[in-house]
This record gives sequence, C-alpha cells and structure tokens, in this order.
Amino acid sequence: EELNFKEKLNELVDSQRSEELTNQDKTRDLIMKTGVFGMKPMAKWKQALADVNEKIQKALEKAENPDTKFIPSKIFITFETEVAQRKCLKALSQGTLTAAFDLGKDKIDPQYIYGGNNILAVKEAPEPNEVFYEDVDVTFKIRVKQQTITFFITVLMVFGSVIACKALQVGTGAGGAALWISLTNIIIPIVLRGLVLQVEDHVSMNDQQLSLFNKLTFFRWMNTAVVLYLITNFTEFLTVAAMKQVQAVLIADAVTTPLIRTLNPSDAINQLVICNYALTQEKMNSYFLGTVWYPAERYADMTKTLFLALFYSCLFPAGLFLTALGYGFCYTVDKYSLLRSWRTPAELDDDITKVSRGHMTFAVYCHAVMTMVFYAEFPFDGLCKKKGGQDTLDWWVYRDAQPLYNVTTDELFNTCDQGVMDRALLVLFGGSVTRDSMHGRQERIVHMYAILVVILSIILFLAFFC
Repeated sequence: EELNFKEKLNELVDSQRSEELTNQDKTRDLIMKTGVFGMKPMAKWKQALADVNEKIQKALEKAENPDTKFIPSKIFITFETEVAQRKCLKALSQGTLTAAFDLGKDKIDPQYIYGGNNILAVKEAPEPNEVFYEDVDVTFKIRVKQQTITFFITVLMVFGSVIACKALQVGTGAGGAALWISLTNIIIPIVLRGLVLQVEDHVSMNDQQLSLFNKLTFFRWMNTAVVLYLITNFTEFLTVAAMKQVQAVLIADAVTTPLIRTLNPSDAINQLVICNYALTQEKMNSYFLGTVWYPAERYADMTKTLFLALFYSCLFPAGLFLTALGYGFCYTVDKYSLLRSWRTPAELDDDITKVSRGHMTFAVYCHAVMTMVFYAEFPFDGLCKKKGGQDTLDWWVYRDAQPLYNVTTDELFNTCDQGVMDRALLVLFGGSVTRDSMHGRQERIVHMYAILVVILSIILFLAFFC
C-alpha cells in the first residue's frame, strides 16, 4: 500500500529516534513541548509541512487545469536602461487617487489610457528580493481593513499604557513610570511586529516595514512624550519630580535600551545552551545566522527620542544634550551590532528614510506648539492676580506676614484656570492663548510663538498636501 506524504514523514522521523531517550533527548522534548526558543514539537512541524504540501499539490492541479483562468494583479516590467525606465514613469505615473478613480482622463494622452477608460497605477517597482509574490493579488480593500485593525489595536495599547503608567507613578514615583515606559518601548514593538507580519499582507518588504514604522512611531511617541504629559498634574510641570520623569526616560533611551539590544541575552542563551538540543544541524545553524533586525524599529526608536526631547525642551533644555549623547551611543553600539551580530537584511528602498524626515519635521512643529502652550501656562500654579475690590493686603497685615510666612508681595491672588491646551487649535484661526494676568514679556513671547505656529502650519500643509 502506498503511503501518503504525512505517513512517509512520520516513518522518517520515527526511524531517526532511538528506543532509549538520553537526558539530552528528554531536555529537548521538554523545550519542544513548551515551544520556547523557536523549538516547536515535532508533531506541529510535521502537520504544518503536510498542510503546505497539500496546498502546493492543489495549486499545481489548479494550474494544470486548462479551464483555469488567472487574472493578473501586478505586472513587473524590466528595462534595458534606467533612462527608459525614467521616461516610462514620467509618462505613466499619474498619482494614486487619479489611478484608483480614473480621474482627469481628458488631460491625459489617450495612448497612456489602457483600454480607453482605465488609468493604470504605474510606479517604480521594489527590489526583486523584497517582493512578496504570494501577496501581490491581495486587494486594496483587504489591505486597508487589515491595517485599520492593527492600528486600532495600537491605539488600545496606548490607552492601556496611559492607565498603567499613571498607576505606577502614584504607587512608585517617577522611576516606576519611566521604567514602565522603557519596558513597553521594548516589549510592545515585538507585539506590533508580530501583528504586522502575521495580519497584514503587503506587496513588498518595503511596504511592510513602512507600515510597521508608522505604527511603532505612533505608539512610541504617544507612550513617551504624550503619556508623560497626560499623567503629570498641571501644578507639577515645573517640579523636580516631573523633570526627573523626562530625564529618566531619556537616559533609559540613551543607555539602557541600546545596551540590552547590543548584549542580546536571548541570542546568547540560544547560542550557548539551546543549540545543543537542536534536533537537526540546520536548526542548530539557524541560531548562528545573526540577530534579525528591522529598519522600521531603528528609525522609530531614534525619532521617538528626538520627539520627546523637543516636546519638553522649553521646560527641560538638558534633554537635547541627553538626546545627542544617546544618538552617539546608539550609533556606536548599532555599528558594532550591524558589523558583528546582526543578520544582513533584504535590500530596501529609501521610503522609510524619506518618511522619517517628515516625522522629524513634524516633531519640530510639535516643539513649537508645545513651547507656545508651556509659555502660555507658566507659572503652572493656578493663580491669577485679583481684579476688582481690594487687590492688595493691608499694610499692617503685609508687615506681620513677611517675617512669619516669608511673604514677598502684598498683591492678592485668586485661583484660576491657566490651561490653554483646549484653545491651542484656535491659534490657526486667529484665536489667542494669552490671558489678562500675563506679564508683558510673557505675552510677547507667547504671541511670537503663536505666529510661528501659524507659519509652520501653512508650510506643512503646502508641503504635504499640495
């Protein structure tokens, strides 16, 4: 009787196992049962291999059927020279929306319209070794749905981090909140990476890395600067504790995270211990191929540190020096890792680099907005000069209060709302974030930054949407 593929695989594996298990075999079986260190139970590998083989057989049978019609989804064209490629792109590239909705046909040369009614979406192809050929037929609608789901999960992670960080700040102080932020900036990217790689379908690795980069940037920016802003009470922004929170996160990003990434304890355990229990030589060799790394993570990590420093630069200028120190240290350890321990990745385009420049530009814009807000909310004490009626202490009360309570002024103050974040958006429409209790110099600086924010907003709008 002829055996099927799965039965043949079972016989082959069973024939390679000895009747008596040694201690090494028992340890290997224990590791495989837990599924850690990439060593899954052999039964799962056999089942997965059998399932893939069945899919291949069905695909071959479908392809050999003369009645099967295949609809092309992507067409890759090669050129003899780069000049010819550039001429083709210049003539046929019309933009994503124009191609998607066949807009402006009357303005396009008819010879460039396929079938007389279809504007083709022509763009430069990615590198051949980064194309996911099995996913090129996934429709745009499915891709949008997948990326919407993963982005929604990312937003939920941000809200969860805000709640946990606030609880740790109340319970353990600034150190606990900073440690939580650093740990989540290490752990959550692993989760997001799994989501993007497993849930989303992309035409190329470049598109996949770009999607991962955008989600990592959003989470890390929100999880550092914005989370710290939300968990800090209004009257505590100028306190030593609040500035220590920012300082602790910057130091962790500058020293702790790069050191953990460079020492890479998980790979060290695999190469020193786990490889001894590998079932095959190929599995053992896989532990020494180098650490897999992703350009999206590195770009997101660097832009996050810069964004945090710029966000609080008017309150904590030393953060810019810590960021410069961290960039220098990251460059050193990443260069060592790139040349000594990291795996050589596939060739990628420069799209992530271009997008990261836009993110850095937006970080500068956020710096201008937050500097305007912080200067407008100074001195963060919730007090304004009393207006109307008696606005100063009686001379004899002020005389007695000076030595007893260290009173330095005879002016009276009332509690007031100094927050302007809810009015910051009105600046773009001619509004103001100044208040009557501001001193002349403070009012001029806030007005100057408001003008700067309007100018930068116009520049960003023209740069990104025109």
